[in-house]
Amino acid sequence: MASATASNEDFTSTIASAITSAPTTDRLNEWACLFLLSAIVLTAHETDDETKFASVTAFTSISLTLSFVATVAHLGKISSLSVLFVGTIIESIFSLLIVAIWAALLPIIMNPANGLAQMYVGKSEGDVADFQATISNANLYFLSWGAGICALSVLATSIRERCGVGGMGALYTSKWYLLLVASVIVIIESTIFKKQVCGLENGTEGYTCRRNTYGLVTGK
Repeated sequence: MASATASNEDFTSTIASAITSAPTTDRLNEWACLFLLSAIVLTAHETDDETKFASVTAFTSISLTLSFVATVAHLGKISSLSVLFVGTIIESIFSLLIVAIWAALLPIIMNPANGLAQMYVGKSEGDVADFQATISNANLYFLSWGAGICALSVLATSIRERCGVGGMGALYTSKWYLLLVASVIVIIESTIFKKQVCGLENGTEGYTCRRNTYGLVTGK
């Protein structure tokens, strides 16, 4: 009987340990992904022969540095760093700072007027000029969005762990975060288009701006 009880306790301890370590493992992967994406975005920006922004270089470098420190901490190779960082308020602050950095970077990178990830192309016929934003640097465009989503995922995982949300609750929370990301993307793109195209006289056709306004108001 004592042996069976000990076995049950060991099994329960193993399950509890696995559940506890799962969010930490998830964040290790997310921090590592963010480090990789930040490195590629920085490289894509710095190797662009057309346009460079000092703010993009600075903020992407900060994202690269913070995500590197977080990845090393989660790997556990430096025990003192892991104890100081993993699951503490310091990691939460890092997560918030990373999200703020990419919230500031994305409008700059995605603004077609800046000529970084997108640019305006179109034609002018008489009094009507029809210009649309098109992707000019695919690496910068897609990987910047990926880094922003990854940063938000890190923050979401950190919040779920600190608030003790798990199971189906974590699944539903992830869906709400994905909806938030999608809505933010639509609002940013719609705001840029409204300001730089619809704000001009005869900038584009009326129904295009009406659809853009709908996306800006509803976020979808």
